[in-house]
Amino acid sequence: MTNPQIITQFESLIDDTLDATLELQLANDAKNEIETDLQLEILKKIDTSNTTISGTNYSQAYNLPADFFLPLGPIWAGNPPQPFPYFPVPFSMKLYYYYTPFRYFIDMANSNFYLCGTQNAALPISIPYISSMPDINSSSSTSVVWPARFHSLIPFRMAQMYFAIDGGAKERAWDDRYGQFYKEKLNKMIDWDAKLKLNAASGSAEPDQAYFDLGRL
Repeated sequence: MTNPQIITQFESLIDDTLDATLELQLANDAKNEIETDLQLEILKKIDTSNTTISGTNYSQAYNLPADFFLPLGPIWAGNPPQPFPYFPVPFSMKLYYYYTPFRYFIDMANSNFYLCGTQNAALPISIPYISSMPDINSSSSTSVVWPARFHSLIPFRMAQMYFAIDGGAKERAWDDRYGQFYKEKLNKMIDWDAKLKLNAASGSAEPDQAYFDLGRL
């Protein structure tokens, strides 16, 4: 579905047309809620736009990608087949880890990350992360990257949100059958995403060990 088609289906569900700004706010609230709850496999990316700077330490800021939402385990510095893993540490513990090699922390407020220790060479940095989709806007394009069969989740969730704040003033109230449709469609997307995650994990002999720093155990 294109962005306008999402809005059109929402208007059909509520049998009304709202202020354009409010409709877009509802659309993005619904989109953000779904992608935050599910952390979909399709939103996983690897950013390679940064390079370590030789001679720098924990004070060197590197930029997070613009669509960064959540980290996915270690950051990797270097080229295959043996890049160096940098394991995440809490921002609140950064002082403790400033001089510890192969650690990193994220400053989410400023969209930066920092590599602890001192960098000895210029190496490409790979950042696995969960991205966020672009905001739904008034353009005729498509912002949603999920398969098209799941796009209708957004207008149905928009309608649920709208009727919750509308106070029942409209002639057409929320139909429980809409809620059942939304639940069934959401479960289908959850099942699809679970199969993607399972398939990705099945190709690794030890899928969990990549996320543990065994030297700290």
